[in-house]
Amino acid sequence: MSYNYRNSYTLSNMMGEPMPEPPSGTNGRIYIVRPGDTMYRIAVRYNTGLQILVDSNPQISDPSCIMIGQRICIPCTDTPQPHIYQDSPAYS
Repeated sequence: MSYNYRNSYTLSNMMGEPMPEPPSGTNGRIYIVRPGDTMYRIAVRYNTGLQILVDSNPQISDPSCIMIGQRICIPCTDTPQPHIYQDSPAYS
């Protein structure tokens, strides 16, 4: 099954149903979903992969349908710095 994350939408919790909580003890930060957010937009905002964000939030059964006010985990990502070779010629 695949999802079109770019065209995802959000739903507010109008029915008063409890929202699932992010997993406890995760290595990352908690983010509260705002109006207009999608999993794709959140992944781009925090410079993480969409699939990594989805995998870090198993409490979300349908990633294309997140709710305003829902708490999700933004995983910590260590972006490796590019290696700079000392013997490389410098270009002006």
